[in-house]
Order: sequence, then structure tokens, then C-alpha cells
Amino acid sequence: MNVYYIINPYFKGLHLGAYLYLFAHILDHTLCKSDMFTLIKKDPILFNQCATSNFINLIVLAPFYYIFSEIFLLSNNDTNIQYLNIIYILLVHNFLFYIAHYSFHNIKSLYFIHSFHHKFYHPIPSSGNAVSVTEYNIAYVLPFLIPAYFIKPNEISFRISISIIGILNALIHSIPLYNFKINKFLIKPGDHIEHHQKLTVKYAAPLLNIDYILSYFNKQ
Repeated sequence: MNVYYIINPYFKGLHLGAYLYLFAHILDHTLCKSDMFTLIKKDPILFNQCATSNFINLIVLAPFYYIFSEIFLLSNNDTNIQYLNIIYILLVHNFLFYIAHYSFHNIKSLYFIHSFHHKFYHPIPSSGNAVSVTEYNIAYVLPFLIPAYFIKPNEISFRISISIIGILNALIHSIPLYNFKINKFLIKPGDHIEHHQKLTVKYAAPLLNIDYILSYFNKQ
């Protein structure tokens, strides 16, 4: 295999991971500046662990997953935005994340995978990607790879899907947005921040409010 087919997707994945890394950290230093400094003052070691975890997941690991995706899962025959494929990936990702996240909390033997993320009782945007490598693989990466395997999206649609999830993941960890109002079928930051504080409620993230959807249909 030509080295170009490894290097090119590596840098694409690196760029995507770096953009998401920077987006969350820009929110840390602007919108959520007071929460960031509170965390630094209260637990500087945890803040450093947050930054390290972000670097490992988004800068070190993400490019290699992108290489795998481009070689084995994506179709590069079409350069148009595939809106239906984007919707499909977003829906599948949200449901698979919900299953993984719910399992981490409700199967005691699995909670160790997720426990680091819940050190952030008062989250900041970058804490959205402050998860163990195991959790990153299971709950963040795999829910992208599975739908891509079945529908073979093109590169631009795949990247848009990842970007939407990544941006929303940072926003739902932003305490100043706690009271932001949105449709009940969608996650608002207050929902996920409440999960960080209570642990046993509101497992859905970062787009569809699956907890509400399930309760809504159970009432019908």
C-alpha cells in the first residue's frame, strides 16, 4: 500500500481531532472561563488530567481511527454532502452511546470504565472528551464506525457527523448554558450537567434526549 494512503488520512484525522480539541478549549477560556479557573484552583491535578486525556483521545488516537475509517469504511466516489447518511450516523451514534453510557452506570463491573469522567462534578467543555481510553473506544469511536460500516458514507458526510457530535459534546458540558431552552426531544446542557451531579438520571447525550423519548413512548 502506498504510504500516501496512510499519511493523507492520518493528517485529515489529526486536523479533525485538533479542531474539536481547540473548540472545547476555546470554550473553556471564554464562555466557561470562571468554571475552568474554579477547577484549576480546586483540583489542578484533575485539570491537568483533563487536558492530557483530551490530547490522548483527540490528537494521538483519533487520527489512527480515521485511517482505518478511510481505508475500510468510507466511499470516496461522491463528494456531495449526503444528508440522509449524516442523519443516520447521528441517530445510530446517539443510540449506541446511550446503550454504552447506561451500561457503564448500571452494570457495576463496568463503571470503572466511566468513573474518571465523573470526577468532573462541575464539568467544563473540554471534560466532554476527558474519558478513559476504553470509554473513548467503546462509547465515542465505535458508534461512528458501526453505522459507517453499513452505509459507507463519503468522507465529507462522515466528517460532518463527527464534527456535529464533537461540538455538541463540548456544549453540553458548558455550565453557563445550563438554562438554554430547546425542544424536549433534544439534549440541552442542563440535562447532561444534571447527570454529572446526580449520576443516575439522564444518560442521553449529546443530541437526542433518548431518556425523554423512551418515557414519552412508554406513556402512550
